[in-house]
Amino acid sequence: MNKQVESQRIYQDDSFLVIYPKGLLKEYEKRVLAGGEIGNLLEMRFISSEKQEKVYYEIAGCKALEGHDINNIYEVLDIIEGVLSILIKAQDYLIHLGNISLDYRWMYINSKDKSLRLAYLPRVEIPQWQSSLGQLLEDLSVLYDSKEAQPYFEDLKNYMESCQRSLHDLFLKICDLKREAHLSVGPI
Repeated sequence: MNKQVESQRIYQDDSFLVIYPKGLLKEYEKRVLAGGEIGNLLEMRFISSEKQEKVYYEIAGCKALEGHDINNIYEVLDIIEGVLSILIKAQDYLIHLGNISLDYRWMYINSKDKSLRLAYLPRVEIPQWQSSLGQLLEDLSVLYDSKEAQPYFEDLKNYMESCQRSLHDLFLKICDLKREAHLSVGPI
């Protein structure tokens, strides 16, 4: 069972605060995450004490995906494509992908450019990104419950389950599904 650190979001102006036990975040992670190196992860600021770390996640100009109305299949596919892009970039920085929350309740959309922002949430037992992505697909299929979208969710789920897929394989699959949607569903 994957154990997530007990966390509670405390919203303050343009950020929210989460308190972690000291030592859960590694120094390398802190440098990369505080520096905004991975542009689509929520920027983090750290305040350490003897036993705990207070982490402020910057959400200025962002709206939570939870409660966001998804209006069409293209928006759903863009969200999945955005998640995969962020994971690919994080992998390049050697950030543990399982700590990037793929829970839609911890995802945000930038109000200006509509880009996706994900939270890095350290865990004691880190889940595999594949299982987190599978759960996200299930959640999105409920959030955007449409007959037109279900074949795309099924196709992607079957593709993921058929064998071990890399992030690049999944990214290319999403691109194929987006092209297919434009051909079969048409423009927005």
